[in-house]
Amino acid sequence: MASVKSAKKPAKPKAVAGKAKPAAGKTLAAKSKKPASPALVPLRTPLPRTAKGKRPQYFHDPATDRLQSMVVALMAELSVTRDRLDTLERLLEKAGGPTRKMVESFDPTPAVEAERSASRNAYIGRVMRPISRELDAMKMAAKS
Repeated sequence: MASVKSAKKPAKPKAVAGKAKPAAGKTLAAKSKKPASPALVPLRTPLPRTAKGKRPQYFHDPATDRLQSMVVALMAELSVTRDRLDTLERLLEKAGGPTRKMVESFDPTPAVEAERSASRNAYIGRVMRPISRELDAMKMAAKS
């Protein structure tokens, strides 16, 4: 069997003349008035809501990029929906809620239908955003 050589321990840093070592349990960062990381500093101004510059293109055909954006938006929406549905199912299971038959025979009121319609339209708008932005840009270009 080959012998294992012991690893050398790193040398301890020597004290610099004129600088005291921090007390036990305290670090230099704790004594400093500056925060340890610039990422922890609260922002004084909010970040802009829109990205600057051209949108990156990953595929040769811009239509493929738009399709990919739509698919990713759908994936995000479906993922959130699945998480919320799972939460509801678990809560209903604990509390002994409605049965599947009751859910399938539910008849929404006109107010519920209006709320669902508004939510559905917003969802479609988010999914179709890449295409609608391009159509809006084409309309603006045609006007000028």
